[in-house]
Amino acid sequence: MIAPPQPLTKSMLRQLNINSKRILVIQQRQITHFDNLMRDALTCSTCCAVISFLPQNCPELDDYHYLSAKYGTELVNLDSNQTYQLNTTH
Repeated sequence: MIAPPQPLTKSMLRQLNINSKRILVIQQRQITHFDNLMRDALTCSTCCAVISFLPQNCPELDDYHYLSAKYGTELVNLDSNQTYQLNTTH
C-alpha cells in the first residue's frame, strides 16, 4: 500500500480481502519520489499487487495501469472517499 490517506485497520484489510501479514505499507512521509516508487513497485517481480490512493484524474494513472498490465502486477487504486466509507460502515 502506497501512501494510505488514513491509518489502516485489520477490519478494513479484511473487507478488501488483504492478508495483513503479507503487506508492506509505505507512508507518505517515507516517500521522496512518488512516481519512481509506483513504477518500481509495479515492475518488481516480488510484488503481486499495488494499492494506491490517487485521485481518479491523476495524469500518471494511465501509465501505471499500462505497467500493471505489462508486468502482471495488479493495481488497485482507491480514492480517499472509498477508504473513508470502508472505515465508517463497519
